[in-house]
Amino acid sequence: MNAKKCFLVLILMMSFSFGANAQFKLVKDSAMFINDIEFGYTITNIQTKDDYERYEVKFFVTNTGCTKYIAARPNNIFSSRAANTVAEFSCINATGKRLTNKGKSLSARDWNYNITENVSKELSGKTIQLGFVFAKGETISGTEIILTPKGEFPIVQVSPVPIREINN
Repeated sequence: MNAKKCFLVLILMMSFSFGANAQFKLVKDSAMFINDIEFGYTITNIQTKDDYERYEVKFFVTNTGCTKYIAARPNNIFSSRAANTVAEFSCINATGKRLTNKGKSLSARDWNYNITENVSKELSGKTIQLGFVFAKGETISGTEIILTPKGEFPIVQVSPVPIREINN
């Protein structure tokens, strides 16, 4: 195999290893637990139109275990996911008509540290971002309008993002 082919194979392998996430199919109004995190969705509104179904879907993740964190880091060049993403929900049969989304990403909140004079006199009063935190007992949720073909119920799956634990 020549050098160009080897380089191309290496790039493809890296792309798949960094971008591939396990996906789990979810059932409406039923939670799935993965590593002490509860994933789920509910449908809050349904409307039937001429050629499609319109669903208002609320996605959620709840941390039932230890507080978790994502270290601050630049985005990976092989991933379009935001650095603070906890889970990516997708509706397999969503049409995307009328500029609607086909899923939802849920993100952890910023984890900041205020520098005191005891730590550094020069930096006293400044705030630095350590990363992102998902506290024990916290729920992150978001709502999206999802359109499916007429007569089809949304088929939803989730891609959880591995995050570290802070024992508390």
